[in-house]
Amino acid sequence: VASASGDTRLASRALRRYLAMEPNAADRASVERELARLR
Repeated sequence: VASASGDTRLASRALRRYLAMEPNAADRASVERELARLR
């Protein structure tokens, strides 16, 4: 996993954009776990 801050920022932005599309609960939970891991 690349740990460069730019990559993390891009990944979290992409995940947030996905959350904005209101995925179902299971997808939302896994995406929120990813976001928490990236922070």
